[in-house]
Amino acid sequence: MRTIIKPGLRCRVASEATRPYGSADAEGIHNLEDFEMERETKKGAKVDVHKMMETYEKLAKPAEQHKLLAKMAGSWKVTGQWWQDADSAPNQSNGTAKHKVIFDGLFVQQEYTGDMMGNPFVGIGMVGFDNHTKKFQSIWMDSMGSSIMYFVGNTNNGNTITMTADFDDPMRGSVTWRSVTKIVSDDIHTVEMYVTPKNGSEEKMAEMTYNRVR
Repeated sequence: MRTIIKPGLRCRVASEATRPYGSADAEGIHNLEDFEMERETKKGAKVDVHKMMETYEKLAKPAEQHKLLAKMAGSWKVTGQWWQDADSAPNQSNGTAKHKVIFDGLFVQQEYTGDMMGNPFVGIGMVGFDNHTKKFQSIWMDSMGSSIMYFVGNTNNGNTITMTADFDDPMRGSVTWRSVTKIVSDDIHTVEMYVTPKNGSEEKMAEMTYNRVR
């Protein structure tokens, strides 16, 4: 339940999901400038909407971790190796990538074009740092499937970002992916990918080296 307060008017809305944020009610109330809003939490505390907005604005300011991510912005030549399983020889892979900083430095948008085991391969990703949870987060999707992978993790030594993702693999069932991104310099970074099947041992699946084109 939440309560909306305006001089001379008090109405209760049964659920946050019953009306989209910013939509007008029967009395024409539709934005924060028209009223003061207090929301009751489960513990009975009340949230000041203006203080809430100040908090969100503070969290939307890029931190040092975002500067690390920004080093990946640019155009890249990518060389890599992929393993089908732990016992097989690696497959060579080449491609190009374009990464750009968006939303005033908060996220890096990734686009990759190349090949995978002789077939065309394209992928799109997004990586950022959550100032609230103090975690790196990323999503990845590509032309080899219809799923979206979600990674979360930390930095190990200031220049290395390690993230993991739980994934329901159509062939292997529940697995955990681990990505390790190393910012070697302003012009080189590497990405290594590992997978651990349920009740199994971790296997290295891919390693890629990004060399800056410009």
